[in-house]
Amino acid sequence: EANSNFMLQAYSPCINAGDNTFAPTNESPYDVMGNPRIVAGTVDMGACEFYPIYVATNGSDAADGLTWATAKRTLQAAVDVAGAGKAVVASNGVYSTGGMTNAGAANRVCLTNGVCLYGANRANYTTINGTNGVRCAYLADDSRLAGFTLQYGFIANDGGGAYLENGAIVSDSVIKKNRAAHGGGVQGGTVWSSTLTDNRSPDGGAAIRSIINHSRLIG
Repeated sequence: EANSNFMLQAYSPCINAGDNTFAPTNESPYDVMGNPRIVAGTVDMGACEFYPIYVATNGSDAADGLTWATAKRTLQAAVDVAGAGKAVVASNGVYSTGGMTNAGAANRVCLTNGVCLYGANRANYTTINGTNGVRCAYLADDSRLAGFTLQYGFIANDGGGAYLENGAIVSDSVIKKNRAAHGGGVQGGTVWSSTLTDNRSPDGGAAIRSIINHSRLIG
């Protein structure tokens, strides 16, 4: 990629699909990003081992997030420790606590350090809830969010469901029942293979200033 981030995506068939005989850890135990070359018993195909921070609704923000057993509890806590260009994987459930302020509003999660945030089993099982005065997600230029339902964000400015800077991407997600003054569902960035439904705004109900590809716009 342009930013030299060759990490696999969370749904890649290349994860745990390599041959350990071609990854002798006694010679080089780390991948090109400095992470352990073999994480889950079998090496991944590619230059980088998929090495996420885990988050679960029954986790603890005091935990290290390196395994499901030691998962973080809030999305923001996991994103904050993941590091630039790394992945965060969230288990099934509804995430309705945590967050920080960016782009003129409180957000349930802010991706500001190039993190890719994935729902482990995609949008039907993993949800981010906003609320009155809280947007679901903010994504900086080099960030990505995939496999979530973003719902109930309700703010007085832009992007009730998600505020995306120009290079940010949301994919494989459902963005529904959000409200904002501009862009009820989404403001800016690019949306791929998603459904935007029942979002409300006097200026761009589903989205404003966004590129939308292979997606459905409903209601």
